[in-house]
Amino acid sequence: MFRLDAGDLVRVAGVDHEMVIIGCADEDLRLDEFDASWFCVWEAEHYLFEEVFAGRDLILVRKERRRVPRGGNITFPTRQAHRALVG
Repeated sequence: MFRLDAGDLVRVAGVDHEMVIIGCADEDLRLDEFDASWFCVWEAEHYLFEEVFAGRDLILVRKERRRVPRGGNITFPTRQAHRALVG
């Protein structure tokens, strides 16, 4: 059995686009991966989307192959910030 983790490429059944897992969305990180929720991001038509999905809804496409995960903090833009930029 696989273990979902940040950097893995996943998709949802019936959807063509692939998403990257950014991290776990749950406070309790000891949850089973199928009970856990995951922050996912994907790009479609030049827009970046983010959503939280339950582990049971995700299908693993490819495991992250890096031996050392990327460091740093990721800050997602909010809808208000996007509207301010767009006008």
